[in-house]
Amino acid sequence: MWAKRQRTPLQPQAQAHPDLVARQARTGHAIGNHTWGHVPFGDLTTAGRRSELERTARATAPYGARLFRPPWGQQSVRSRVDLRRFGWDGQSQD
Repeated sequence: MWAKRQRTPLQPQAQAHPDLVARQARTGHAIGNHTWGHVPFGDLTTAGRRSELERTARATAPYGARLFRPPWGQQSVRSRVDLRRFGWDGQSQD
């Protein structure tokens, strides 16, 4: 089944409004990860990237898919390697 659209809310809002995340998931939208702090992903350390992804995944559970859209569209070679190593799909498009 294809998702209607990938939704990547800013995660503090997702945590504050879990009812909206649940409703979007129920109506067929994939809930992706857009990080917690909206910091350019390539600027973070490996530990920082892992922390952003994990914190966000907790906020969107159990609806979050392992889809990632980088803040500002910015990534580095290292951040792409980390995403793959952590098991995330960073190829999502707007």
